[in-house]
Amino acid sequence: MTKEKALGYNARHMVQDHSYVPDMWRRFTNPDLLIYLDAELSTIARRRRISWGERYLADERLRHARQHCDLYLSTDDLTEEEVPERVERERLSEVIWWLALQHGVVLSVLPVDEKVFETRQKPLFLNVRREGIVI
Repeated sequence: MTKEKALGYNARHMVQDHSYVPDMWRRFTNPDLLIYLDAELSTIARRRRISWGERYLADERLRHARQHCDLYLSTDDLTEEEVPERVERERLSEVIWWLALQHGVVLSVLPVDEKVFETRQKPLFLNVRREGIVI
């Protein structure tokens, strides 16, 4: 959660292990934005030790949050570092689509950590630092 907080999110894990209230996530936090990060059981087991199985993932409590989320993201093919960047890209895609449609321009977004942007010496970053417009 530290990377999400660094991006400006007041991020919280909403663990509902001991609750049988499907909308407990809403009652505790009532978030402005609900991002549901999903993964297959095999991915979860590879990432951490678990004592539950497929039945838990199909539980009503998780299903309710999944149905009401503002952004759903499967994280099976992502590293821990890539998740916040993908969330940012997905959130920005709707705004970018609207701007492109309204103004007849093509926009491309590549959310990266500020430190990476300032220090990476790859041609893309060198050119953007030299020619890009700060917004």
